[in-house]
Amino acid sequence: MRARSGLTLIEVIAALAILGIGAAAWAGLLGQGMLAARQAQTRDAQIRDAAAELARASVWTRSDFALHAGRSTLRGYLWSIAEIRPSLFDVEVADTVTGATLLRTSFFVRDSSAAAPQ
Repeated sequence: MRARSGLTLIEVIAALAILGIGAAAWAGLLGQGMLAARQAQTRDAQIRDAAAELARASVWTRSDFALHAGRSTLRGYLWSIAEIRPSLFDVEVADTVTGATLLRTSFFVRDSSAAAPQ
């Protein structure tokens, strides 16, 4: 008998099935990667905006921080401000929709009523 050369129909179908499964898996991963990239861009923009809000708060006086103490919505963000000590405030800026914390920091605010050292 002569040795067979070439592929049989069953071998071709098996190879196509394997390629199809691989292509489907690759397409699924590509979709997930695109979604993750889009979410990361959105989150990055939110964090940049929250950083700008914290920059505005950095010039607040002690009375401004005391006025906003607690949880409140301010300029589209959920703010949580807690007075740790008379001159130290813990500030958290969160997304109003999800409540996820975007940025958190502490501010030291010198008491303006105290006499300045000479």
